Amino acid sequence: MKHAFLITAHSNWKQLKLLLKQIDFPDHDIYVHIDAKAKNYPKAELEAVTQYSKVRIYLNFKVYWGGYTLTLAELQLFKEASNNGPYDYYHMMSGADLLLVNNKEFDSFFEKNQGKEFIEFKDEQNEHDPEIKRRTKLYHFLQNYRRRFRIQWINNIFIFFERCSLLLQLILHVNRVKNLD
Repeated sequence: MKHAFLITAHSNWKQLKLLLKQIDFPDHDIYVHIDAKAKNYPKAELEAVTQYSKVRIYLNFKVYWGGYTLTLAELQLFKEASNNGPYDYYHMMSGADLLLVNNKEFDSFFEKNQGKEFIEFKDEQNEHDPEIKRRTKLYHFLQNYRRRFRIQWINNIFIFFERCSLLLQLILHVNRVKNLD
């Protein structure tokens, strides 16, 4: 079975190298999107850390938390992998992830469960955590613009309007995920 690992990362290069070493295995291909805002990432080290897997690195998007840019980076990784595939499984990961089992156990699990998809969303967990609820149920229109300017008072203006937008959404009972069932 062939596996494509699609990884988005923005920092913590030591842990990312550890993850790449961990998933290095025959029939494992690795696609990494590094946030274009990242500075001093060790491209040569990341590409050379594996023995069996080829590491392909992309830097096409500046990724902002909660913004559509993360989705764009993930879609690019899927596109690149599908152009080099086919693969039996595509594994979306963060550069902060690590495997909990070794590669033989990992591959064995997917061989035993060939053709099954492992995607789950439990909304009841979100209902009890106000921070997750706020982040997922409200629109964050200005997310891509916050903290982007060197002049702090400009950042403060964006933060103020973002908070006003969130407050207005709470007052109006906005819930962007209510009809996803």
